[in-house]
Amino acid sequence: MKIILTGITGNLGSEIFYSLRRSGHEIVPIIRAENKEDALKRLGLIFGNDETFPEVIISDLEHQSPAIPSMLFDCIIHCAGIVRFKNVQNRNVEMVKNISKLAIELNIPLYHVSTAFVWRSDDSEFRNDYEKDKIGAEKIVTELKIPWAIFRPSILTGNSTTGRILQFTGYHMVLKAFIKAVENGGGSIIRFPRFVGETNILPVDIAANAIVNCIEDNARGIYFLTNPVPPSSEWLVMTSLKYLGLDKKVSFIDCSFDEYEKINLTEPEKELFNFLKNFALYWTGTHTFPDSQIKSTSIDEEYIKKIINYAESKNWM
Repeated sequence: MKIILTGITGNLGSEIFYSLRRSGHEIVPIIRAENKEDALKRLGLIFGNDETFPEVIISDLEHQSPAIPSMLFDCIIHCAGIVRFKNVQNRNVEMVKNISKLAIELNIPLYHVSTAFVWRSDDSEFRNDYEKDKIGAEKIVTELKIPWAIFRPSILTGNSTTGRILQFTGYHMVLKAFIKAVENGGGSIIRFPRFVGETNILPVDIAANAIVNCIEDNARGIYFLTNPVPPSSEWLVMTSLKYLGLDKKVSFIDCSFDEYEKINLTEPEKELFNFLKNFALYWTGTHTFPDSQIKSTSIDEEYIKKIINYAESKNWM
């Protein structure tokens, strides 16, 4: 197939590119750049000289629908997205509007990547502007008259084999916040509320391969890409800190976030709390989702070592 791919410079989009290439598909990326030379330079920095891109499409999807001279495409995979909990300003909605116009013009299926955290089993409120924006984008896709599918991954972490990931977001940001607190603590123990619950993390290549398999099977509808057996949040953080030799510097205490904020916190603890309170909803409680396309994946100590080793090799701090 000849496939238009957005978000190729992101974590999931880059892994989808590798998966598509292994299956023999032709990929034409949509890139936000000044010109083709600039676009190819960006791609070269990520994929190296071994990958060539005979065709690229230059477009800023937040502001315009791309103009495509060729009509010979089989589908669009839309991975580009803005992850921002506040003031996202409907940017994901605008991108979906513009990529949908292109899919309609070409009369080809649109495969859209959303997030598992838009799922609600009841009428509870969305947690932030990001979730509202993503569900708004999904609504546009579900109303299209062309074939479509939506993929809802959970928190994506490094490649299951190599630990590779392009952008150190999510898990890496949380771990980095703990490391910074320990380093600024002057040898004192960093206290933090006990994580009561699980974190639904999934290796990014596992999600990418599942998406490509679904597309090759002409998937239609909504598909969840979540870890059926997610690790406990406390285990995830403490195992990571232990591998870094910092586990003795952090103590989880039995109190709520509200109670924690009222105790006599050190400056490093205050900074850690103020940063992580935005992530807490995704790292506490039990997140249940409908049946996942992922039937098994191993999040063990060896995997934690892989993703930390890769991050350290890239000087992620």
